[in-house]
Amino acid sequence: MDMIIMTCVKKELEAIVDELKDWEQGGDLHLLLSGVTNKAGHGFILIRWRGPLPELFLKKMAEDRDFLDYVVVDSDVFQPPV
Repeated sequence: MDMIIMTCVKKELEAIVDELKDWEQGGDLHLLLSGVTNKAGHGFILIRWRGPLPELFLKKMAEDRDFLDYVVVDSDVFQPPV
């Protein structure tokens, strides 16, 4: 399972969140958190993806100018060590 933290143009945050909610209906994407960063005032979104990330989704984030940046993190990073 992967987690994705992305930043976006603030004025597009609501539209992007709405689009992600449509992807969420498929069951693999879970929108965890969205809001505005404190310092720069950019939009941010945190999602969890069950299974491998679709190449189409990664391509959209890389090419869409409304996405400023993103980080993909294996969700195991957030699990406490055993």
